[in-house]
Amino acid sequence: MFKKILFLQFLISFSCYAQSSIVTLVQGGFRTTNSLNRVVFVNSLNRNFTEQEFLYIDNWLTKRLQNSGFVYNNLSVYFNVSNDLSKNVKGCFNSWFKTLLPADRITLTEHFKPNGMYTLSSDEIERLSNSILKYTNDNLLTCKNDNFLGDITTAFITLGLDQYLSDRMNNLTPDIKYHSVLSKVYDQQFKKIGWEHVGKLTSWLDETQPNYPLLSVEALEKYLTLIQQQNNKKISETEAAFILLESLNTNPELVKEILLDHNKLLPYIQTATLLYSKCFSNGDFIAEKCDVKNIGNNLVIVKLNRKSKSFSHILWVGS
Repeated sequence: MFKKILFLQFLISFSCYAQSSIVTLVQGGFRTTNSLNRVVFVNSLNRNFTEQEFLYIDNWLTKRLQNSGFVYNNLSVYFNVSNDLSKNVKGCFNSWFKTLLPADRITLTEHFKPNGMYTLSSDEIERLSNSILKYTNDNLLTCKNDNFLGDITTAFITLGLDQYLSDRMNNLTPDIKYHSVLSKVYDQQFKKIGWEHVGKLTSWLDETQPNYPLLSVEALEKYLTLIQQQNNKKISETEAAFILLESLNTNPELVKEILLDHNKLLPYIQTATLLYSKCFSNGDFIAEKCDVKNIGNNLVIVKLNRKSKSFSHILWVGS
């Protein structure tokens, strides 16, 4: 399931460049990190963004991720996995421990003691680490809510478990006694929760896309050309919106899609509103600001690539 999410959302072709006939085009996308606690906006040219590219992308991402609930900084979107991870591992350990046969509970307790009289063998570690992994997978929805391990005699295990989780989350060397038994379930839950957050981010981006303006470079050039062909006559916001829709005829499949789906039309309504507010004054087109020779000083297109489709976002950078 998680590999499927990666394939559908993030294993995509990225590139980044700043070139077009009339505006700066910055093209790229998100990539997951090995730790799965964040995704990063990257290019595929094996180089860093230029300073200007960075400023454009940072500006767009700051606006795009506003009110998302995700933490954004420096082209990275961060996920807070610690709460869910601690709850899953600790809760299911508590529940699993109570299901163990008395002999296993006794030996495991001695193994965890700072000066215990018994250390698990490699075969016992393998069996118990696989056992808690399977138990967690089979019972996660219920076992993650188990907040109590036992009585005062097992309190030191709870403290040791808390320390183990803290050390792992802070990239510190954990107690080998706990690590030997819990590393498999910890690693698996870390990946699982990380992919869940990736899925939440991509779902949020899809759900909120209708609120953000879209327009390709080709359609923008066609729009401005059609506007300038009006021979300086006054143009209403409604007329300008229809001209924008006419400019989308450069992509017949897109026109068909947006006519059948109101949510796919909304971003272009947002674009029409934005361009009219910036490029018109009392119905007059402001050529010195927005014609094909000058629009590049005020507008950037950030193209987000995702698998087989892309989204060309309008970013106004002028006054």
